[in-house]
Amino acid sequence: MDRIRLPKSASIVAVIAVNLFPLIGVIAFGWQLFTIILLYWLENAIIGMFNVLKMTVAQGSIGEKSFNIPFFIVHYGGFWIGHGIFLWLTFAPPAESRQGVVTDLRWVLLGLLLSHGISFVTQYLGEGEFRNAHVHVLLFLPYARVMTLHVAIIAGGFAIQAWGGQLVALGILVGSKTLIEAVLEARHLRQNIPA
Repeated sequence: MDRIRLPKSASIVAVIAVNLFPLIGVIAFGWQLFTIILLYWLENAIIGMFNVLKMTVAQGSIGEKSFNIPFFIVHYGGFWIGHGIFLWLTFAPPAESRQGVVTDLRWVLLGLLLSHGISFVTQYLGEGEFRNAHVHVLLFLPYARVMTLHVAIIAGGFAIQAWGGQLVALGILVGSKTLIEAVLEARHLRQNIPA
């Protein structure tokens, strides 16, 4: 039985589609800046989780993995928590405005989990990318994406606050994140680097 193969460009289309959810949330459900930033912060946790899975099946000795995987969990997890505290102190609205935010995000988070999960199963495992991935490289790989997104979130967030929360400013934040991720995904497809 032949295996169903998606065109490689499908992953770029998926990145763009998933990143449009926040704009739909703003237009259709009245999401605020904090909701968008919380979503991006939670997505960084998903990226870290799948990186641990990638490291588990990547090339490298048991000794390398037994050191690098816990180190990544502690280091990346600490960075993620610190990032969250900063975002919370900078952008969180009053408590009465935060109710229902997680409920608003549950379907988007499910979409992100599916998107990253499909990429992991079809490309990393199915296409054999794990054979060219080494645990040492994967240890630091997510930081390029997360730091770039961190800058986009902070710059976009301050722009949104300065412009009074207008839809145009949210478009800049979502658009910059989408562009960054699409470029990284295209680079990954060209060079066959685990994303």
